Amino acid sequence: MEPLLTVAVLTYNGNHLLEACYRSIQAQRMHLPGDTEFLLVDNGSCVPPLPPPEGWRVTRLPANIGNIGGMNVCFRQARGEWVLFVANDVRLYP
Repeated sequence: MEPLLTVAVLTYNGNHLLEACYRSIQAQRMHLPGDTEFLLVDNGSCVPPLPPPEGWRVTRLPANIGNIGGMNVCFRQARGEWVLFVANDVRLYP
């Protein structure tokens, strides 16, 4: 069964932002459908991104393809019927 929602995070050299991003998403899990998938797309960072919480899928691009290109990869990789796109500097609040 496909998930209802994909939360897709795009990052590029954003390790200094990812921990807070992950925390804010994890804090909202109780408000998300049970069949939500979590996806991290690394847009060709020079250093591998901080590992996401357990259960996330990770796609690592070999080179940066720009912000819009990275967003499009998020949408193409998403398995959910709905996609919540989150840049690495976005924080989700209740």
